Amino acid sequence: HEDLKQMVRDHFKGQPRGAHKMTYPHLALSGVVWLAMMYFTYLMLVTEAKWTIPVIGLCEWYVGANVFHDASHNAVVMNPRLNRILSFIVFPWGFNVHAWRIQHVVSHHVHTNGHEDVDLFHFSPFMTLKKGEGTIPQALHYLRVVLLCAFVYPHLTFAVPYGLLFGHVDPLHGHKMYDQFSFGDKYRRQLRGDIALEVLAIVAFLCLVFRIQGFVKGLCFYLSVNVVTSYLFSFFTQVSHLQEECFLDPKEK
Repeated sequence: HEDLKQMVRDHFKGQPRGAHKMTYPHLALSGVVWLAMMYFTYLMLVTEAKWTIPVIGLCEWYVGANVFHDASHNAVVMNPRLNRILSFIVFPWGFNVHAWRIQHVVSHHVHTNGHEDVDLFHFSPFMTLKKGEGTIPQALHYLRVVLLCAFVYPHLTFAVPYGLLFGHVDPLHGHKMYDQFSFGDKYRRQLRGDIALEVLAIVAFLCLVFRIQGFVKGLCFYLSVNVVTSYLFSFFTQVSHLQEECFLDPKEK
């Protein structure tokens, strides 16, 4: 990737070292939002204040979009180890970081909006993203979007790691998780242990929630926060991927 590295050097030529990283004011603001997310999570657990649900969801989305995403690309700070730590900043919310590395950092950024970009096939066969007109009535399409997008975060937190860990073949379409990505199995084998540890950490957090609030109420709180974040992620973050010019022509291989 020497040609790409040179393009980046040329783009930032004449600017101070670290100009392509997060600014200190932005980092400070993200830190404040993270502290707010953790405080309101504690408040939700001990007081059962329902108004904290959208606030936590908003904080989770902001920290995820600004810190977690960029840290997973080694783009927040200069230190790669600190970037790795910051990629877990949304815990105990957010989704599986190591599964995200396969899905987004590698598959999406190497095969952006192409046939091996697994970002486009999360809800296959119910919905896939592609260039051009839809194949079903618009009303049904928007209803499907509203229903499926509500569960983006739970899907990425539980369904995707399950598929990657066990190689489950979905009988609806006959594919394993991310098998349209040619190096998917290789990365799955390399990161299987890390993916499993993250799943166990989330399960431990859920056990704490259920112990404090009870199973039904705790599950409702957890899923409600994730629904808020899922909608914010879908309609404000992922929507930038839906511009027609960002997609390959269907005839391209």
